[in-house]
Amino acid sequence: MSNETQRQGEADGASTATPAMDARMKTAIVAVLVFGAICTVFAGLGWGFRPAISAGIGGLLASSNLYALARILGALLAPMEHADPVEGAPTAASRRASVAGWAFLAVAKMTVLFGGIWLLMLRGYVEALPLLVGYGSLPLGIAVGAVVSDRTGPSRS
Repeated sequence: MSNETQRQGEADGASTATPAMDARMKTAIVAVLVFGAICTVFAGLGWGFRPAISAGIGGLLASSNLYALARILGALLAPMEHADPVEGAPTAASRRASVAGWAFLAVAKMTVLFGGIWLLMLRGYVEALPLLVGYGSLPLGIAVGAVVSDRTGPSRS
């Protein structure tokens, strides 16, 4: 959905299914991907091909986890736009149903994340330490993404 379409929907009183991510979150996701790629390269140089693949999978898991978490929390924490009943506005019952659906997705995301990592390690597809190194791009990317996206031009006070 384009920004103009989204603005038009907001002007008409219609709500969007999921809120758009802000620039800070997009920057953090890109930073996690960049740090995951850096971890993959250094794992390949230091440990070899298979650990590099494990680190790359860890980085991809970290970035996809952050993306899913941003979408889920954005939908769960989004306020209702209209307190008064307006045609096309979400009702309290539909809001509760939406929250329940997103809460279910949050639990499913965690189950898939932990179950997927367990299965990958159980089957021997990935090695634990390089996977952890790649997944370590998550806090690094969030921190750097927050710092970089907070930079603005010089303020005049």
